[in-house]
Amino acid sequence: MGYGAIALVSVIVLFMQKQYKHIKMAFIIVTLMSLIPLIGCIMNGFSYVSNRWLWGYSFLIAFIIVIGWEKLYHLNNREIIVLLSCLCIYTVLCFVFTETRKIDVLFSLGICFILMAIICFIKKFHIHYGQLLVIGCVLINIFGNAFYKYYSYVNEFVDNDDILDKLENGEEEYLLSLNDNTFYRYTGDNITNNGTLYTGLNSTQYYWSLEINAITKFREELGLSDNFLISSYKTLDSSTILSTLANVKYYVQEDSIPWLYIYR
Repeated sequence: MGYGAIALVSVIVLFMQKQYKHIKMAFIIVTLMSLIPLIGCIMNGFSYVSNRWLWGYSFLIAFIIVIGWEKLYHLNNREIIVLLSCLCIYTVLCFVFTETRKIDVLFSLGICFILMAIICFIKKFHIHYGQLLVIGCVLINIFGNAFYKYYSYVNEFVDNDDILDKLENGEEEYLLSLNDNTFYRYTGDNITNNGTLYTGLNSTQYYWSLEINAITKFREELGLSDNFLISSYKTLDSSTILSTLANVKYYVQEDSIPWLYIYR
């Protein structure tokens, strides 16, 4: 979710307090909801499983940070030991599971222990300077999260100057030149994502954030090979039969076209 280390520390501090029972209960309920795929389906309009509703979870975490902000600077020795123990257990769990044994997770864990050092020695500083140090850690954490998330991710995007050229000189331009006014679909392994929104043509390609559940079920039951991402697909496995059912008239490909198609 891209949270800073301050979020984890604040949640632990919250559960060390005797009050805020409603906030604790809300955190437990929403956390359990996030672990149940059916909830993701319900919250996504009964379509495929998606947790985009977790913006509400982020709002709750932000509220918990606000609650715990002042308390961070007034923890007693017992509370500091409990907090440190919880962080150590969490760190061990992160190393146990392969999915969390990553550089970005280790970076955030490092920030957690820096925060712990600040909290432990806060009494030796003026509280104002302690808060500035914590804010500095939060800013560094946000920068680190953004860097590890996007430094390679941005290479997948199309340059601004190339967008129009990609739309106007793709396979759609060739299909429009055929002046075929009948209703048809086209398909292919490398057709432009959502190019039909620009040209008004129809294809088998789909890349959107929400889709009809029946289509997902159809593709799953057929075991189509590109069904690894529910909200994005291109072809019908180059199947002539399935393409015919989908009213596919043109298969856009430089070579190796499927059975029964002819070159033009």
